[in-house]
Amino acid sequence: MAGSGEPPANTQRRRVCKLYRRPPGIAWLVALAAIPLLLAAIGYGLAERAGSPAAGPAGKVPTLTHTGAPSAAPKPPQVLAISLAPLSIIRNGKDITLHGEFPDDMAKRALLDAVKSSVPDVNVIDKTSINPNIEALDFSDAAPVFSAAALITDFKLTVEGDTITLVGTAATADQGDAVEQAAEDAWPNLNILDKMEVFHPAPATTPSTHR
Repeated sequence: MAGSGEPPANTQRRRVCKLYRRPPGIAWLVALAAIPLLLAAIGYGLAERAGSPAAGPAGKVPTLTHTGAPSAAPKPPQVLAISLAPLSIIRNGKDITLHGEFPDDMAKRALLDAVKSSVPDVNVIDKTSINPNIEALDFSDAAPVFSAAALITDFKLTVEGDTITLVGTAATADQGDAVEQAAEDAWPNLNILDKMEVFHPAPATTPSTHR
């Protein structure tokens, strides 16, 4: 009241703050309904991952190689040994006899042509045969060998595996060397075994005088 010294009573009510909430929309309801499905999917994925092996790239997993110690030197590639069919060419004076097998007629003809064109006035006795399952020496470039040995009447050439053996009695060391060199030129990838000898005539004996 006036004059009482007390402030007048506030007869106006305080305003109460109200929170206004809009009713949930359709999108919010859909999202709310999807939460259980999402949680179920996550739980299923975790359970499947726990029960299956760790995911990773298909195939073998690369392993680490220990590089502390130096590796051994690589081995050289193995070269297959040459295994030729046995063959022999034997001269006895005017006769040259051929023994052995060839894979076809062309290979056989190469030997016959090399001998006949290089050694004149001889009889070639052909006892060779055809066997398509073997590998034989190639005589395509062999004419110089028989030319160099044309004067050696006991000349013999044999083939065994990867080795060619030359036998005979040469008149001089140069003649024997020429045959060996021709064989090395004709077959550079094979072993040439030279067993040729040089003819040394017996020294003439002086008749003794008797008193």
